[in-house]
Amino acid sequence: MPEKESARPPVYYCNWASMQTSVFDFVIRLGKRNRPGEQGEEVPDLEIVMSPQHAKAFLNLLARNVSRYEELFGPISVTPRKTGEGMPN
Repeated sequence: MPEKESARPPVYYCNWASMQTSVFDFVIRLGKRNRPGEQGEEVPDLEIVMSPQHAKAFLNLLARNVSRYEELFGPISVTPRKTGEGMPN
């Protein structure tokens, strides 16, 4: 009997995110803009809904991995760079 091939989940790239919360869940919307600062309606490519407990567990997991990344590669800057400093025109 042949082995069953496992389906790979889809892969999404995102460079913007938004979040909405309620007493019952967190809704995270992820999407992609072609250029930084591009205006227009942001339509998410992916929406993730999780309980507050899962959101906190995810926060801890993400914080640990960001810390490990910065230990290896240095601090991550969240300040946008100006055009001409490595950003596409």
